[in-house]
Amino acid sequence: MKMTIPLLLLLLALAVAASAQPVFDYVNAPDDAFGWEVVSRTELPTGGVATRIQMTSQVWRGITWTHRMLLLEPAGMQYPSTAVMLVDYGVPGDESLGLVAMVANGIKAPVVVLGDIPNQPLFDNLREDALIAYTFQNAFQSRDFTWPLLYPMTKAALRAMDTIEQYTAQAWETPVTSFYVTGASKRGWTTWFTGVAAPGRLKGIAPMVYDNLNLPAQMRLHKESWGDYSEQIDDYTVLNLPDLIATPEGAELAGMVDPYTYRERATMPKLIIAGTNDRYWPLEAANEYFTDLPEPRYILYVPNSGHGLQDQMRVLNAQTGFFACCTGRAQLPTITWESRHGRHFSLDIRSDIAPIKALEWSATSPTMDFRDAEWRYREVRPINGDPNRYAVRAPYPEDGYRAVFGELVYRVEDHVMPLSTKVTIVGPR
Repeated sequence: MKMTIPLLLLLLALAVAASAQPVFDYVNAPDDAFGWEVVSRTELPTGGVATRIQMTSQVWRGITWTHRMLLLEPAGMQYPSTAVMLVDYGVPGDESLGLVAMVANGIKAPVVVLGDIPNQPLFDNLREDALIAYTFQNAFQSRDFTWPLLYPMTKAALRAMDTIEQYTAQAWETPVTSFYVTGASKRGWTTWFTGVAAPGRLKGIAPMVYDNLNLPAQMRLHKESWGDYSEQIDDYTVLNLPDLIATPEGAELAGMVDPYTYRERATMPKLIIAGTNDRYWPLEAANEYFTDLPEPRYILYVPNSGHGLQDQMRVLNAQTGFFACCTGRAQLPTITWESRHGRHFSLDIRSDIAPIKALEWSATSPTMDFRDAEWRYREVRPINGDPNRYAVRAPYPEDGYRAVFGELVYRVEDHVMPLSTKVTIVGPR
């Protein structure tokens, strides 16, 4: 039987859809174990109330998952219906409540911290990437697709939103009905999955330092950029998982745990936050997926920061400004850019909202490995006095490579919100 190309594409699409279904089957399945209780309510010296909640999200593989949660109600709260939810591995202690209160007071909205994502250690004391890799290996070997740890991690995030909605419906005059979700690393991965699992409940998402969508392309980029996989993903490479992606069975599993598979569901505003010196991901990782995401989509590079995003004020400013835009308190800009390769490399950047300033960031490296590069900036002026248009121009290196991106900085209420273009790496002419 001769198969036409359109028919082949249709069958491939159906196969991907079928392989994607387990995550939605799992996270949407009812679980009688779900429940929550208020542990304490504390009035803070700076104003506001901190409520600690203990939640049981599910039973996964015979293991009951429990989570510490913190809900911070700021003094003088003006926007109670949308909460920021930080997906984390712990929750702040009493000594750290002041920082959470500062954030909540700054955005005049509730802040939720969901802890114990994932529950760990499990399976002979495995944690973090080693634990995730173990569950992927079991899913691959057993063909039991309830194994991937991202599924219970995501289900816990959904149940946390249920918990906050139920509690505030009882305790507040105006309850929480929507969320802005953020988290870093594995919790950034969970943030992506929360976005595609419950798009109608989210005003926006801001996954941090999970610059890894489109797994097959990312694994190829590791080899092209560095000659090998990052040492930071050794927990996966020791089980041969990156190489398995190139097999049909491995590609099926990769599709199930890759937010890129479900990207069309991520219709809410998205802010990807990445460190330029993150040792997990190649510098150009976002170029493998960014333009495939539905709009609105944004990216912020944090220069001279690694996986820990050391420039925390830049991240906090971006998040608070982006949250204000996602909740309708300010307008999100439309940013476009076009690259040109002439005597110099150039980026022509346009924005429908005039930024307060524009910057060019660049770094050089003898190879495509920019993990130890030093990033420097210079301010760029508007083109012909047009405050909505800027040009970034960088000379080609005589040898080695130069990486370049543009940054526009916006005033949003009382916050300063930086946003970036994608990174481009250029070599000698």
